[in-house]
Amino acid sequence: MISFNEVYFSYPNQPIFNNLNFSIKEGSFIFLLGNSGSGKTTLLQLLYMNLLPTNGNISILNYNSSTIKKKEIQTLRRKLGIVFQDFKLFDDKTIFDNLSFILEATGYKSKYIKEKVFNTLSEVGLQHKAHNFPYELSGGEKQRVAIARAIINDPKILLADEPTGNLDPETSFEIIKLLKKVNIRGTTCLITTHNYGLLNTTLSEVYKINNYNIEKVSLDY
Repeated sequence: MISFNEVYFSYPNQPIFNNLNFSIKEGSFIFLLGNSGSGKTTLLQLLYMNLLPTNGNISILNYNSSTIKKKEIQTLRRKLGIVFQDFKLFDDKTIFDNLSFILEATGYKSKYIKEKVFNTLSEVGLQHKAHNFPYELSGGEKQRVAIARAIINDPKILLADEPTGNLDPETSFEIIKLLKKVNIRGTTCLITTHNYGLLNTTLSEVYKINNYNIEKVSLDY
């Protein structure tokens, strides 16, 4: 489903990945660890092709970074769910409108959009907040909205960038439970984090960015 094949990537004077070979199977639930600046966010950007490798190639959902056309990148992204570190919610739109605009952009009819938005908000426990604005929500609620927005199109793959980074431990645990529920439904999940306390909260595979590459981590500690 996802594979990095001899991938090199660097910013000016800052190498990030060096001959990276890494793959993710369909249905996986994976935590990706790494220190600040190690390349966790960069790896996600490579997956949704906001960045392209310096050398090597990345394959995801039958798209390849070496051959993908510019117009196909948007098609790829519609098949992905992406949870950003800073939520990226529209402060001047209600929670309902933050979700509905995604479906409107793909041409769905209003009746379907309304039903889908409320069903998705119900999944994350926020149906009662549909007509609130983001500034009226707590950090944990905003993260749930961000997840709802990411899953509303029933993505094949969910990429979550530090989804618990600014949350308290109890809320963090609830967010991971929610992501696991999405995974059980059939979505492959890749979650970046620096919070080792999350690793034993659910059945998962754990990897770490180390020395410009990715290695598997044992949880026997």
